[in-house]
Amino acid sequence: MAYSPHPVKRISDIPPQGKKEPCLTSPQVMDMALKLASDYLPISRPEGADYSPKDIISVLLYAAAQRTTIEQTCWSLEGAPHPNTVRLALTPLEIEEIESRLNEGFKASLPRNLLSKPIEAAIDLKLVPYWGKAKEGEEEFLISGKPQHGTTKFFGYASIYLIKKDKRFTLGVRAVRRSEGLLGALRWCIKRLEELGAEVRCLYVDRQFFGVKVLRFLIEEKDIPFVMPAPERGKKGGIKGLLSREGPGVYPYKVRSPKEGEITVQVAIVGRYFKGKWEKHERKRYAFVVHRFPFRIGDLFKRYRRRFGIESSHRIWDQARARTASRMAGLRLLLIGLAILLHNLWVLLKWAVVSLPRRGGRLVISKRFPFYRLLSFLSRAIEEKYKWIEAIVIY
Repeated sequence: MAYSPHPVKRISDIPPQGKKEPCLTSPQVMDMALKLASDYLPISRPEGADYSPKDIISVLLYAAAQRTTIEQTCWSLEGAPHPNTVRLALTPLEIEEIESRLNEGFKASLPRNLLSKPIEAAIDLKLVPYWGKAKEGEEEFLISGKPQHGTTKFFGYASIYLIKKDKRFTLGVRAVRRSEGLLGALRWCIKRLEELGAEVRCLYVDRQFFGVKVLRFLIEEKDIPFVMPAPERGKKGGIKGLLSREGPGVYPYKVRSPKEGEITVQVAIVGRYFKGKWEKHERKRYAFVVHRFPFRIGDLFKRYRRRFGIESSHRIWDQARARTASRMAGLRLLLIGLAILLHNLWVLLKWAVVSLPRRGGRLVISKRFPFYRLLSFLSRAIEEKYKWIEAIVIY
């Protein structure tokens, strides 16, 4: 399925420079968020029900904007449905359907012709800590990892991020399956890029994916240009030894695994002098696995630094992740996906509305529309619609 461009629909025309006319209001933000979410979230209601799918989604949006729970939202808004009504509407959702529809929603939020040229993209893994046992039948979505926050159990989400100035959209998200592992998540991400019709100029992969199986897939099966940090392991023959022996350059290196065999890769060693940054005056070397890297090796560190935008995006959309103690993997994915939808909407609105057209590309006025302002607009509009409870009456 090839990528089908979606036209950017402006909320309103950009006012002439110098006029203090609103180009974006809170009701408009709510309408766009509701439309995007309701078009792609698979929520249905019985005929004649008191509350529509948009009412359910409004509760989820408010919980996301306030970073709170569904129950707290329902008890805070006078016209909101009961928490049990919301839970019953969400219970029938299957995780595969949620995942598919969310990714269609991400696709719908992309501007026209965004992927018409070769792109640079990043793939990362987001781990959400979980304490307790998985819900029966959903053990597949609870993975193990290094101890963090007092647990070794996590819900994992692999995401693809477009590295492009002012258009840093999330292109897809996948809940990691235990049986597939990280290789399965990476396969899905590459397939997602192919479905969108994106030609990859260079792929920046997180060090968590480092392993013989993943490297063999990227080099031998897909032959895709990529960069991946090489963990500093080993002694004389490992990456640590290579860094201590060799200067900047590209060297052959064998990655071995008792179970997966071995593969010969190209490891680029690059150095960086901090020049007093972070009160450091030393020069440090870094090692990266590279394959068909399309830029100068001297620019490798600078290029890979741009990948950290995906981690920044994780921190941003995590501000819009509604909280839950539910063991349902589908509900957790839904709340993650809704946060990413809001992040994509924010990027789209900044580029299409909170900007000024000019020769050489739009001037995006980011300071006028930070992410917290989108969440604030969304909260206020929903409060106006459903009425915020301001008094307690004892009967």
